[in-house]
Amino acid sequence: MGRIDQEIEILRSRYPDVQLRDPWVLIPAYPVPSVGWSVSAVAVAFLIPGGYPGAKPYAFHVSPPLRVGNAVPTNSTESHEPVFPGVWQKFSWDCPEWAPGTEPRSGTNLLHWALSFRERLREYS
Repeated sequence: MGRIDQEIEILRSRYPDVQLRDPWVLIPAYPVPSVGWSVSAVAVAFLIPGGYPGAKPYAFHVSPPLRVGNAVPTNSTESHEPVFPGVWQKFSWDCPEWAPGTEPRSGTNLLHWALSFRERLREYS
């Protein structure tokens, strides 16, 4: 089993419905922190970059698009990138502590990446 397959299995330990359409990952029901967002859960999609894990992931997409009140969050834009159906919004985000190990469980991985989205979404509290 390759590294990405191992990391998808680690990701499924937290989000069992994860889907992979290489190089895209979909988490169909990602809970949104309750800080005034327009919905309580969204689908989240992100791209596994070529050269991963040395090349770290950047940005994530949500569907439906999120609003705080009627405001569009800063550093987010409409997106048509994900290969999954839906209307998508892209959030700029860089994992603050990206340090993958030689084995998927020995450092940061796709689960750490997905869990970090909550930090980005909490910026609006």
